[in-house]
Formats: sequence, C-alpha cells, structure tokens
Amino acid sequence: MANYQIPLTYVVNVSTVSAGQGLEPLQLGTILLLTDDEPVNALSGDYILSRTASTIMNAFGTESTTAKMANAIFSQTPNILNAGGYVVVAPYKEDVIQTPATSGTLTTVDLSEKLTALLAVTAGDLTVTVDGGTPQALTNINLTQAQDLNGIAAVLDEAIEGATVTAVNDALVFTSETTGTTSSVAISETVSSVSDLYGSDYLNGASAIAAPGQAAVLGPETTAQAIARLSQQIYTEGILTTRTISDLEAIDASNLVEGMPNNILFLTDISTSTLVSGGLFNTIQNNKNTRKLLYLTGGSSDDIRANAKLFAAAFASRGLSVNYGGSNSTITMTYKDLAGVPVDTNISETILAQCEAIGADVYCSIEGLAKVISFKQGGLYFDQLANQIWLRTTVQTTVANLLFTTRTKIPQTTQGVNTIVNAINAVLNQGVINGMIAAGEWNSPDTFGVYADFMRNIRTQGYYVYFTPLAEQSQADREARKCPVISIAVKEAGAIESANIIIYLEA
Repeated sequence: MANYQIPLTYVVNVSTVSAGQGLEPLQLGTILLLTDDEPVNALSGDYILSRTASTIMNAFGTESTTAKMANAIFSQTPNILNAGGYVVVAPYKEDVIQTPATSGTLTTVDLSEKLTALLAVTAGDLTVTVDGGTPQALTNINLTQAQDLNGIAAVLDEAIEGATVTAVNDALVFTSETTGTTSSVAISETVSSVSDLYGSDYLNGASAIAAPGQAAVLGPETTAQAIARLSQQIYTEGILTTRTISDLEAIDASNLVEGMPNNILFLTDISTSTLVSGGLFNTIQNNKNTRKLLYLTGGSSDDIRANAKLFAAAFASRGLSVNYGGSNSTITMTYKDLAGVPVDTNISETILAQCEAIGADVYCSIEGLAKVISFKQGGLYFDQLANQIWLRTTVQTTVANLLFTTRTKIPQTTQGVNTIVNAINAVLNQGVINGMIAAGEWNSPDTFGVYADFMRNIRTQGYYVYFTPLAEQSQADREARKCPVISIAVKEAGAIESANIIIYLEA
C-alpha cells in the first residue's frame, strides 16, 4: 500500500534571491609613481602596491628618489591613507618600440600618361621579387577590365603573393607584407615578353624607387607610454614620476592625461622660463588635468629638482587625502603645510604674479610661514578638479549599481526614473555633507527644467535634478529601453582664500 507525503511547498514555498553583483567605486586618493630607479630585487610583476613608505624603501633602497618621494607622500597629515588610498610604484620599461618596423616598398613614377596603354593590355607579364625570395613570374595579366589606376592596382594585387599593390597619387605602390630590414619589393623585366609591364611604355620599372624596410627603433619607455600601459592594469588617480623629463615628453604625457578625465598628472619645473611663451607651463596652461608646480630653491640644479619632486609628491598626497564620505572633509590646497618639503624662498611677488597668470602652484614663504599657494589651472582650482572626479565617478557607479543589483527591473515609468533620481540625490546630498556643494545663487543664464524649481533647489540645497518627461521621449529611445536624459545642476561651495578689510576710525 502506497505511503504518500505531500511536500510542504504545496502550502508554503520559500526561495532566496541574492543581490546582483555591483561595481566597486573607483579607488580615489591613489597615486601612480613611475620610476627610473632600479629595484633592489626584481619585482614579481609590473608594479608594487603599498600603503607604507617602508615597503617602497625596502624595494628600491632608502636613498633612491622613489623612496624619498614615497616618504613625502606618507609623511603628510592627512595623506592618501585618509581616503583609503595607496601608492603604485611602477618602473619604466627599458626596451619599448619608439618607431615601429616598416615594410619595404617600391613606388613607380607618375603613370597618368601611361594609363591608356596599361588599360589596353590583354596579356601582360611582370616579374616581382618580394623580400629577396624567388622571383614571381606573373603572366597573362589582363588589364582591360580595369577602369582606372585603382583597378590596375587591384588586378596586380590579386596576382602577387606576399605584397600588396595600391594606387597613390597617380603611381602604383608595391608594399611587402613583412617588416624589417629584410622586407623589400623589386620588379624586373620579363625576357621575350610582348607585353612586358616593366617596360617604359607601361610601369617604367627602371625609374621606380625602391625603399627597403627598416627595423623597429627601441628605446626607454616614455612617460606617456608608461601611463597608457599601466592604465590598462590598475586605476590610480594621481600620477607622479621620478624622472627628469624633457618638455616634449612632459607635453605628450600632459596631452594624454587630458583625455583621461579621472586622472591628474603632477608636473614640476625649476625655472621661471617655463612661465613665458614657449615654456612648458605656458604651452600646457589650458590642460586642466595637469597640475603645474614651480619650485626654485636649492644649492644646485640637482638639489632643486630633488626638492621639486618632494614638492610634487607631498602636494599630490595632501590634495588627494579627502575622504568624501566624511563631513566637511573637502579642502582647498592654498595655505596648506607640506611636511618634509623645504620652503621655496625664491618665490617673489613678481614670480607669484606670473604663476597666477599662467596657472602654476608654489610652496612659498608668507611672512616666514611655509604655505602652498594654489591657482586656477585650465579653468579649475585643484579642489574643483578632484571634487568633480569624485562626483562624476560616484554618480556613475551608483546608477550603474542600481541597474546591476535590481532583482527584477526598473520600469520605464516616472516611478522607475525617480528610483534613479533618488540614487543620484543621495550622492549629491553627500556632496553637501562633505562640503563640495552648498546652497547659493545661480548666476548663469543657462537653466533647465522648471525654472522656479531650479532656482528654489539651488538656493535651498545647492543642487537640482531634472529628467525629461517620459511623454517627450522618442519612440526609438523608448524601444531601446533608455532612461530619459537626466540633467543635474550643482552649486559648488567654493572656498575663501583672501580678504579685504576696511577699518573706519574716528577720534
């Protein structure tokens, strides 16, 4: 006789659903320190990551520039550890391709006057030798179906092995498919041929110019190359180098970082000539993601450069020390102290005015006090640049994680969009708490959304979030399941860095 048991799930069914995996926010307050110093022992990878100066000192030696800059980073109070940061030390590569290897080529003379004759060839012959190998005897080449020189190039390209043929400026260019010093292309006459394409009536091969391939040129990795390489392996916010780099190398690195909106390059110079036309800082003055640091004091040029590198390391650590999860934690770099950096007593009022005009920060003496004076560079003060990186990346990650971790879906409704807006509002409210954002007056004529709501929100909380009504969304965007455009206005809290005071007296 059967003995059935009805499962409890018939009455109550319970299942568990785990939250989807989200992204970790970008690790701000981190520094990439590129170095030319040799490590004491070979590194196990392309870089080491450390939260202490001692680890870096042990790896590169206490007297190395790397160790001294690392010590300057971790000596600041507070420093990048306050932001949960770390230092990534990465040696430059030694043998990096500076100029790629090239292919051997052969270029004919201008064939515009030979085109009619070429297009009439029904059974042409040509001997081609690629990379010094066995000559290829091309026979019965029919060019009558070609319409122009591009068509002739296509016919020859199909017939030749190991090389390509293209039409360039009324000439044919034969290019080997290999590179290096053994790469070459040659053409020669075909004996006893009636329609020898090598001849003067056709390709005029005797006047063609052959150029052998060249080997790749190797050299030390440039700063731009190193930044590009490491950016594919690990994210860091700030970028420093131990190397004394040329203006050209510095410009290349600065221009590269300008296209990396979440990175800041710290560059130093030790001459006021950098501030005038043709100087480094003058040339890159509009690059907002590069902080230009001028330092002039030391017993010799080597001493000045060493001090300048300490200045850059200390400045980067102090500036990137902000914990954005804190209250009133954002800072301005002006008037900050830097531990372990000699004050630059060669900064005069005249030089300071030049620095302000071009956008270069200094560590000077104000009535005997060593203080950073930081100016607007590329339209932004340093704290604005760093704060905007935090705000932009945090909003991006927060909204992405909302989409990634929602167990069902965010509906394409007003309620659904408000779910995203609420997540953005939480980030903006933290911006108010940490001191980046503050209520104020909106002075720009550019507004969006409901004007009255815009102005009221800016005046009361310092930010305004608006999304295009769903009814106005295009059908194509709706079918693509896109959120309506969300616009955000933010009033920065700014900072007071100077004051004018008038005292009226009466006897």
